[in-house]
Amino acid sequence: MKALNYYPILIVAFVLSISFYGCSKEENEEQSIATEKVFDKIINITNNYIKTNNSLHSRADLEELVKTDIAAGLISYTQGNSTNDAIIDGLAASAKAYFASEFNPGNTNGDIGLLDNEYDYIGRYHVQILDNIIKDESGIYIQDGVLNYEQVLEYSNQFMSFEGLNNYSGDFTDLKISVNNSITKLSEAGNLVSNLVSNEGQVNMILKNYFLALESSGSANAFVEFSKTIETLIINSQEFSNEDKEYLLMNMATSRYDYSYWKSDFETKKTNEKNQSLINKYSFSNPKEYIGIEHNEALIYVFENLHEKPKKDQIKSVVENLLSSYYSNTVSLPNFPESFDNLNLYDWVDSADISNSLKTEVYNTFQILQTASSLEEIVTLINQKESIASSLFEGSELDLYYEHLAVTKYSANFWYPTFEGGLNGVSYIQFEDDIPFQTIDWWKVIAADCVGGFFGGLGGAAAASILNIIGQM
Repeated sequence: MKALNYYPILIVAFVLSISFYGCSKEENEEQSIATEKVFDKIINITNNYIKTNNSLHSRADLEELVKTDIAAGLISYTQGNSTNDAIIDGLAASAKAYFASEFNPGNTNGDIGLLDNEYDYIGRYHVQILDNIIKDESGIYIQDGVLNYEQVLEYSNQFMSFEGLNNYSGDFTDLKISVNNSITKLSEAGNLVSNLVSNEGQVNMILKNYFLALESSGSANAFVEFSKTIETLIINSQEFSNEDKEYLLMNMATSRYDYSYWKSDFETKKTNEKNQSLINKYSFSNPKEYIGIEHNEALIYVFENLHEKPKKDQIKSVVENLLSSYYSNTVSLPNFPESFDNLNLYDWVDSADISNSLKTEVYNTFQILQTASSLEEIVTLINQKESIASSLFEGSELDLYYEHLAVTKYSANFWYPTFEGGLNGVSYIQFEDDIPFQTIDWWKVIAADCVGGFFGGLGGAAAASILNIIGQM
């Protein structure tokens, strides 16, 4: 797969204007003092984010796709073009980079929006137009490997007009020239998009550091939350002028949507590839395979958004809220004991409202987890169970058994270390640097995973694993 630029299509974000006001010397001094306080806070939060999120799971081959977006919009705006022109210049540059790659379309799902940002719609429209163009199957936007600027401009103008925004000021030839000029200037600017941002003034310094945070980030979810935090500070601040707020918030809205669009899809794709790397060696017929995949994605989401270990009396509510956010639905946790030292998994299964036959099979799964010498052995044995499942159960109980086996397999793959073919799930835990590997009862972590679904569905399975490992740390 070709290298892709992975720094949010911060296109629109670069269409802003900074005005200068005339005010008295006293007013200037007061504003300078107040702005300094907000400025320092933003810079401190940004520096801390860069320090704690420095490419733990970054993908360097996505940089070019993102930077192309950002640079095209920024260059267009700094040349005096309108906001709408900058949006479309960025869209076209992004589409050109996408069609020249072998990357999958992005992902518009997730809790990305920030309604308090009045410019949020710009980022949203940006990814909506781009998504419609690159997912179109008619072939009108890319012909013989060449981007059809005329069709891109026609559709973009239609979308913008429908939303009450002005059309592009030039024609498709102007659009092509602008995109190619942006790509040339980007190559001349060096590796970092932040090189295109002036060092002068606090507002530009905020934006430049924001881009550095984006470039160092390894997680779409973490960056979105970081951006929302910074944007909220700017929105609620009384020290920034309306023009400064517009400049910052438009850039950040576009960056937030753009980065999440490309990055979240890449993370999901790479996670799924890694999940399947070992599992695909075997032949199985589990129709609930997707349950295991989604389970692992939920674990990653929670751990990447859990920046500090919750207090003992808050663990359940914190995990419950994060899982509810991930599933966009209320997740009710199973009735776990206060201490996992007191959790007897056999007794827990015995209390489940399932048949004795299914309980027996779950106990057999526990035996596999306790005695298997490797991840490969676990996957092999679970695969064998999947192949005969339909001869043991039927109806809703067969579905439960398939889900149980899928979660077992993917949970094992998540927690096992990389050298055994697993995902090394502890690498996603951000709130603890010194993880007591030797004292954690790992079979219990995986076993809680594969049983939790009996008590709380898919959210219950993920919660069981998360609460179990936190409880043992």
